[in-house]
Amino acid sequence: MGDYQLYFHSMPRIIFAHRYGTHRYEMFFPSDRSRVEITCVLQGGCEILFTDNRQRICVPADSVICSLFERPRRLTAQGYHEHITVSFQTEYVHTSEMGLLLPEVLSFGEGEENPIRPLMEQLVMQYTMDSAAPQNMALLWEILVKLSSLYLAGGQREQTMGQMWYVKKAQNFIVQNIALPLRVTDVAAHLDISPGYLSHLFTDIVGQTVVEYINTVRIRRVEEL
Repeated sequence: MGDYQLYFHSMPRIIFAHRYGTHRYEMFFPSDRSRVEITCVLQGGCEILFTDNRQRICVPADSVICSLFERPRRLTAQGYHEHITVSFQTEYVHTSEMGLLLPEVLSFGEGEENPIRPLMEQLVMQYTMDSAAPQNMALLWEILVKLSSLYLAGGQREQTMGQMWYVKKAQNFIVQNIALPLRVTDVAAHLDISPGYLSHLFTDIVGQTVVEYINTVRIRRVEEL
């Protein structure tokens, strides 16, 4: 997961703003270079699958997703899922010198306040009453600026809740199957992610390679015995 630094060439035009919940969520989104969405996941996490290279991103509940539809993607969720989304069209460019820095996914921990949620709820209510009200655009800009500020204040966190989830699942799988001749490909296949992505996560978050962690667990198991 990463971020986007965007400069908007045109005033955004809101397509829709709604609150949606379902017990079976599965949506496919084709490429659309002019479309941007901000989604606040309220209940039930979801998974983003980029269909061009099978890259997966696990998004826990109480997260905010900033979606650029430059690549086709599929969103799915198991169990009940509820979110708030505002979708808008605009002309933008990627830049490294100016513009808003927006996270691909920003997650909030348990007990941590999510300041984006009340703004999204207010925008949905206001847009439902009057889709042409100028206050809608003011709220949208407030959401974008707030999201950028929160991301910057968090030190541009790379270790999101979704990444930590993958690492914890990998660690549990290794501990439970340490008697087997484990390889990086075995652990990655269990999580349904690429070995390269798993190795990157382990190095960044754990400070060890997957092989080093497997060896550490084996040594501890021998010492316990």
